[in-house]
Amino acid sequence: MSCYRVGVIGTGRVSGPIDDTIRPHSDWKAPYGHVTAYQQAPDTEVVAAADVDEEILSAWCSRYGVAHGYADYREMIEKEQLDIVSVTTRTEARAEPILFAANHGMRGIYAEKALCASTDELAAIADRCRRNKVALEYGPMRRFYAGYQKAHDVLASGTLGAPRAILTPSYELFNGVSHLIDEALYLLDDPRPAYVCAELESAVTTHVDGELVVTGDPFVRFAVVQFQSGERMIVTDLGPGEFQVTCEEGLIHSSGDSERWVMRRFKKMGLENETEISFSGVSGTVAKIRDLIESIESGEPGLSNLDLAVKGMEICFAMVVSHHMNGARVEFPFDTRVRMIDSRM
Repeated sequence: MSCYRVGVIGTGRVSGPIDDTIRPHSDWKAPYGHVTAYQQAPDTEVVAAADVDEEILSAWCSRYGVAHGYADYREMIEKEQLDIVSVTTRTEARAEPILFAANHGMRGIYAEKALCASTDELAAIADRCRRNKVALEYGPMRRFYAGYQKAHDVLASGTLGAPRAILTPSYELFNGVSHLIDEALYLLDDPRPAYVCAELESAVTTHVDGELVVTGDPFVRFAVVQFQSGERMIVTDLGPGEFQVTCEEGLIHSSGDSERWVMRRFKKMGLENETEISFSGVSGTVAKIRDLIESIESGEPGLSNLDLAVKGMEICFAMVVSHHMNGARVEFPFDTRVRMIDSRM
């Protein structure tokens, strides 16, 4: 099996240094950063990196033993004969390198969330990757965590009856709720959204040149995503790190950002005792890299693929539109062009 040559675009926190701050956790293990995960994934080698800050880039390359650093990612892609790029830039700077990589021979792209900053960018990324047959791995990683996979298996078994609703905590839309949307999609077997209603806290939205522009990454005060298959996702004040799936005959509850999972069955009066769901944590980032390589080699969509990235991002953008319309229902597909600016992510 060949060794995949990898380039990293953006040498900030999530590219590797995030591992310095990750605490021990039952549902996932280090490495969390991109370069550190590639170093543990089979058949990959990070051979180059690019960043506009040459001082940070130089220190990063020295720390992680990466031979070549570039101020311009275009030069890196053109010179290094790469197979895969990881794009870990700020959200507003993410679409351009994804599009350039998709047009210049990449077999796979691992892009952090949020995937991009506008509906126009989202459409362009989807078109280029599909047209050039580029496998894309999307940033949210909880569908690779052991706890979520065990919860998915319980739901799929029908033990608790059909899922009705998923409750998630409120966070910033693009940096936090984008994760939760992907988790909800995964646990419900990736259904199609029917409509969204949302209220965002302190969100400033204005129309500029035919686009609805939202400044910053607004906090989601409340939102409902109704799926065509009947289930719904509710973003509400559930509490940090809490997550709940309510079914016809019981529920699954997660706490501590998936550190603990329990299952309960409903009774006519009260609840039965909780049953703990056991699992053993893994590195979600290493699992995602393996998923990307399998997708490259098989030609089949991975567990976290382009279509799912598009679906999740469309839900995020629909929440902005609904907020601008005072919480009105936004049905899919919607035709409002949306752009986020000044996210500081």
